[in-house]
Amino acid sequence: MERENTLVRAIEDRFKELSERWRTELESIDFVDRDNGPNPGLRAFLRSPAKVEQAFGGINSSLWDDPFEWTLPEAMASRQSVAEYLDEVDEARSAGFRRILSDADLAKVIRTPFGDMSLADLLLNTLCDSVRLAAAARTIVPGRRKT
Repeated sequence: MERENTLVRAIEDRFKELSERWRTELESIDFVDRDNGPNPGLRAFLRSPAKVEQAFGGINSSLWDDPFEWTLPEAMASRQSVAEYLDEVDEARSAGFRRILSDADLAKVIRTPFGDMSLADLLLNTLCDSVRLAAAARTIVPGRRKT
């Protein structure tokens, strides 16, 4: 008997769409703002994938570190390094979804730094937060390439 995973796949598809948007947005980011040195738009842009990385780091290995507490912004000095980072986030996300075998797994309660919550709540909160952060990054004018 095959397990029902309609909801899991729908949520995973939304994360994949978000990743595709990151890659499209990456092409429009200047890495150095002509007036202010390092681009604040890049830093804002990285908050969205970092949110996803943090959640799936927790799901995959119970490591809930915020990438911004380490060297994430400083390590992203080129479009190539950011693209590689997005690949790492995608791999962590894929590994996490491979652990979720059915829609029933979404009801499992896990311990997070934000309190105990269902896997569904964690995924949906992460997705919403990451989309919000991506939208906020798009509003930072110095972070956009002039076309």
